[in-house]
Amino acid sequence: MSGPAKTPTAILEKRGSWKINERKDEPTPQGMSKLPPKSKHLKGEAAKFHKKAGASLLNMGVLSQADYHAFILMCEEYQQYKEADALCGELIITTTNGNIIQNPAVGIRNKSRDALKKSMSYFGMTPSSRPNITAINDDTASSDNRERFFKVG
Repeated sequence: MSGPAKTPTAILEKRGSWKINERKDEPTPQGMSKLPPKSKHLKGEAAKFHKKAGASLLNMGVLSQADYHAFILMCEEYQQYKEADALCGELIITTTNGNIIQNPAVGIRNKSRDALKKSMSYFGMTPSSRPNITAINDDTASSDNRERFFKVG
């Protein structure tokens, strides 16, 4: 997507912007009603992130079954970020030859952080990415979707 990021819809509403009317008819994905059990391989920080971020995404209505595997990858990226961050005790280290260099864990942490930030923006977890994410919390939708295929009532 080229150009500047869209201003979050919530900010436009507070400003009283006329642009808010342009976003009322945006198509929206159907979110999950509850978070599936976490994958068995998610441990430690990834498991905590799964629980906390998963609850947030469910409340936002943006986590669908089709997105769940991407969400698992985001949990794994969070784990990598936390592990690399723990290794970054010092930003600069001295090699065995006496040269001063950047701690290699800093580069790993930075790449992990960038990957995590990108994943989070896909799910609308950053302010500038939220206008690009839309969801329906439609209480009138039937759980068995009979109305889509048959005349009911």
